[in-house]
Amino acid sequence: MTKLVFRAVLAALSAGLLYLGVCLGRPDFMLWGVYCALGSNLVYALPGRPVFLLFQISFFFILLAEPGLSALRGAAWWPEGAAFSPTPLIAMDVSLLAAQAGDMLFNRSLGRRGRARSSQGGLCDFVRRVSLIFLGLAFCCSIARFYLRYPLLDQFSALIGAFFCVYLSTRPETGGVYLAIGFYLIPTIPGLFGASEYTFTLRLLLCVGYLFIRRYAIWQGLALLLGLPAVLWAVALVRAGTGFSLSWLSQSFDAYVAQMGRSFEALVRAMPSGMNGGSRILQAFSDALSPEALLGALSGENISVSSGLGPFLADAFADWGYVGVALYSAAAGCCLAAVEWVNDRHYLAFTFLLMALHGLLALPGSTALAPVEFLLNPMFYLALMLCLLSALLCRAFSGGSRRRA
Repeated sequence: MTKLVFRAVLAALSAGLLYLGVCLGRPDFMLWGVYCALGSNLVYALPGRPVFLLFQISFFFILLAEPGLSALRGAAWWPEGAAFSPTPLIAMDVSLLAAQAGDMLFNRSLGRRGRARSSQGGLCDFVRRVSLIFLGLAFCCSIARFYLRYPLLDQFSALIGAFFCVYLSTRPETGGVYLAIGFYLIPTIPGLFGASEYTFTLRLLLCVGYLFIRRYAIWQGLALLLGLPAVLWAVALVRAGTGFSLSWLSQSFDAYVAQMGRSFEALVRAMPSGMNGGSRILQAFSDALSPEALLGALSGENISVSSGLGPFLADAFADWGYVGVALYSAAAGCCLAAVEWVNDRHYLAFTFLLMALHGLLALPGSTALAPVEFLLNPMFYLALMLCLLSALLCRAFSGGSRRRA
């Protein structure tokens, strides 16, 4: 009951600060109002909504960290050269509160039916083995592509995310989980030395999200998550070639926030003043399903279903205004809750939701269709079919060997 009251107070304070900010022409009031909405979501997420908590962390670093830190220091936090508009701040506030409502709605409806643990034996055991083998091969290709230039290496290494999610969905033992996490994260480490923390951070959040979902590994997940700043600070020291110092810790953290926080400026510049008519998101689906896009995906190109605006909130607002922002954010909240709910039900369904979770964690800085981009990529289905067909062959040969014995 105390949590509910605290959440309600923070949500009301958020709305009040936004209203005062608009009436008094105080952008800083509006920014702190968005932070109050984020605080309400954090109260809701702790302690029993770990995946929803990770979404709030992602939202903070991608959209709110840079303007918030600048405002605390008394510096200009609105992008230079952009005319001030309350629309992006109101859209962020609506998005945060709607995501909480969507997560809560799912847990109070389908979530009440409880967990139906399945044995996941039979074919699942073979899927677990072959997907780990394919994941290891994709990892080797990801490393080899730094030294060898073959298109086949690039195409197979692009399947590493699908193999990773297929393997984790089969609920492997602890040792296998950490081996898979190593395969998934290590190829992104060289990007840290090139000032590219975005891919590493999103992959890390996906790994931590899985450890949280498995419950037994919550403390390991926290250790992994809290170790991220230490890794980035160490990278900053290596880049600079200097010794350890508190000033470098501060500078490297600022650089990380700036790298992750570019989406706030993109959102401000992309957010339209009103609805543009038509559905840009449906148009993005149509463009992504065109023959040219499908052939590009088969040749190893990255699928992008941008509507032309960019950030998720701008995409949603362009279609249906604040109602669109609320609907899309509530749907995202439902998906975050569904990831945990499907965990113990079936590995194939869990595979799809783990793939969607990667896009959900990137959603604050991505297009509105980021969580479903993998559904439009034929390479994902290729990876899935490789795992299932190989598992069927292994089971068939295993059964024949037992009968001969």
